[in-house]
Amino acid sequence: MTPSARILVVEGDAAVRDALVAGLAPLVAGGADIVSAGSGAEGLELARRLVADGAVVPVVFVERTLGAMSGADVALAMQGDPVLCASRLVLVTSGASLTDVDAALTGGAVHGMLTRPWSPAALADQLRAQLATFYTEHDPTGLDAYGDLIGEDDRARARQRLAERRHAPAQRHDDPTNGPDANDSATDGGANGDRHVLLAPKLDEGELEQRFVAALDRALGHPPRLRISRTCPSRIT
Repeated sequence: MTPSARILVVEGDAAVRDALVAGLAPLVAGGADIVSAGSGAEGLELARRLVADGAVVPVVFVERTLGAMSGADVALAMQGDPVLCASRLVLVTSGASLTDVDAALTGGAVHGMLTRPWSPAALADQLRAQLATFYTEHDPTGLDAYGDLIGEDDRARARQRLAERRHAPAQRHDDPTNGPDANDSATDGGANGDRHVLLAPKLDEGELEQRFVAALDRALGHPPRLRISRTCPSRIT
């Protein structure tokens, strides 16, 4: 059973916070509750409490210019917290310069950006992209809770990801065939110790494209892409 989900909004301006909550609520189709906090410290405390109570926090929208703790500070704190590092973070900003969030961006702590004033379409695109990336990586079955927000392409990628994880053969670290030269060559055991190159099977263009797209999604997340943090292990079992 998929744990209950919470989309977290961290925004110091009450009017902007209420507008974000109101815009997100109809998009989630009952798949998650929208909760909010007025400061970075309050947001982190709320997120930790939610996870401790058994909920998941797949996406967090954080205002870039908060008070004592900025949006970038919240992003880095979440990335460094083993309880929260799986959450996808969208930075809400009205400024063009990103110099004050450079460390969070380059470190992969920020996964998307939403410019104020936002359009309903831009908000929906960010939410869809971040939910698809989170659930594909951690709980593909959870996408079903979001109705029409999540397209069939994203659902198909999630199903493929789940199948790959569940059917991937376990590798033994003491197996010499897993070494760095395992895919390049092997000894036939003959008297001359000849080495024969093992060539990978030839793939058609369609399969190559599918593998490339899957690798891109794993590395960068679903569109619109910024970065995907790789500090948290997948929860798929």
